[in-house]
Amino acid sequence: ELARAQPERLAAATSLSTVIDGFVACLGPLVGGIAFEAMGARGAVLLAAGLALIATVSCLSLGLPRSPEAEAGEEVSTFRAALAGFSVLRSSPASIVLLVIMSLEFVITGAVDILGVAYAQDQLGLGDTAAGLVVAGPGIGTLIGASVLTGVAQRRYLAAFIAGAAVVQGLLFASTALWHQLVPVVLALAVAGVAGAVTILAGRTLLQRTTADQVLARVFAVQESASLLGLALGAILAPRLIESVGLARCWIPLGLAVAAI
Repeated sequence: ELARAQPERLAAATSLSTVIDGFVACLGPLVGGIAFEAMGARGAVLLAAGLALIATVSCLSLGLPRSPEAEAGEEVSTFRAALAGFSVLRSSPASIVLLVIMSLEFVITGAVDILGVAYAQDQLGLGDTAAGLVVAGPGIGTLIGASVLTGVAQRRYLAAFIAGAAVVQGLLFASTALWHQLVPVVLALAVAGVAGAVTILAGRTLLQRTTADQVLARVFAVQESASLLGLALGAILAPRLIESVGLARCWIPLGLAVAAI
């Protein structure tokens, strides 16, 4: 809707969206760790299911305006709309690269969800609340970074920001293997989260700049789907990393892969 009616406010909306992502990524693991320790696995799962139900019901009352196609009686099916998003990306190699980079951020998030819990409990010898804090580390950084660095979205040349942020983030993730205390681990992951916020913020802004307003929503739908796939892929890769290089060093290949890509 902003792309069609108020394109000048897209950058602000992107910044706000990234701030919300960081807030959720920060709060969720903290609440999950506390709930798991206080109520056990069953109670924590029931709490998550209840919150998901509340979110679903809340979405039903958003009252979003109808699209121009629907107003004209030419609304396309959801499947055809999704295919249109893929078609747009296929003709834009730069957008595909951006999509891969942003999806990689969610691969990291999915991996940290697994690695953080295992590292806190088995390597640091701490409980569920501390594990939630480790997992929340990147989310804390994303929240801070997106709140403070909103001006990044206004810059003209964003590719350099994405490349620099990816290198910094990768090196910080790799350095996590050097620390064996909770505070340095959380700090390293939080600063990495700040760099991740720059990547997501700049990537989403570039997607907006390089995509026609008429198909922007469809391209973002593809981006969200790729992000969810990235979360799943990260969760799958994390146990393999632990098995292949050990829990103490599993952050190193993850970080170096981010810096290299």
